[in-house]
Amino acid sequence: MLTRERAARAAVGPGVPRRALLLGASSCLLTGSALAWATGAGPLHTKTPEGRARMDPDAISQAAPGGPLMALTFDDGPDPRYTGDILDALGAQEVRATFFVIGRNAEKYPKLVSRIVAEGHELANHTQDHIWLDTQPRAVVQQQISQAQATIDGYASAAYLRPPRGWTSRAVAEQAAASRLRSIFWSDSFDRYLGLPVETAVATVAGNTRPGSIILCHDGGHLDGPNPQQFDRTSTVAAVPGLIAAVRAQGLRPVTLSELLRG
Repeated sequence: MLTRERAARAAVGPGVPRRALLLGASSCLLTGSALAWATGAGPLHTKTPEGRARMDPDAISQAAPGGPLMALTFDDGPDPRYTGDILDALGAQEVRATFFVIGRNAEKYPKLVSRIVAEGHELANHTQDHIWLDTQPRAVVQQQISQAQATIDGYASAAYLRPPRGWTSRAVAEQAAASRLRSIFWSDSFDRYLGLPVETAVATVAGNTRPGSIILCHDGGHLDGPNPQQFDRTSTVAAVPGLIAAVRAQGLRPVTLSELLRG
């Protein structure tokens, strides 16, 4: 039986550095971006803060602690099944958050976008179709960012971009800068703990939260288009009141990204 390293070398041939083989051989098969990286043809997805920072040094995953502030952010909306309930929960606690909206969804549900703005929340750019930008040519990156931005500009100014899944590239960083957008990632994600009971997930996220933390949640579950998705976000809706209470119990105040970054 081939070892994982030997299987990897068989897949890519001789001459590949041993480190590349060992890192890429965990599945015994190198395909797609992993094969491209191992052979020097391209990068892996940026799945870590360090990888994102290498591609975009100006991006933010954790704000400098300028006070007892943290930010709640919501991706992939608006979605009529969940966004309204999350807005209700935020409003009941008098909390303002930042919503990274998908342009396609914003066009489909303009009343929800208007409500987000009317209730004092912040809009941000999550691309037009939620495609993986790091695999796209520059022209597509530009179109995905600018088309979503044009829709958002009809409601409020937006200063931030979050590439879907946090997968970014030099082209994404350059286009964000050209569009006067700051790339924002996260210090922790509620989705990491969706397999746990809601109360346990809330306690875990709150326990990881510090001044300057940026927490990723999702208000959007459904998406049509070139990269369709269907997720149940009822756990997130249920978690919002408890998460707010838990971070407040630690002396932290949830705010929008703009307020967090102003310190």
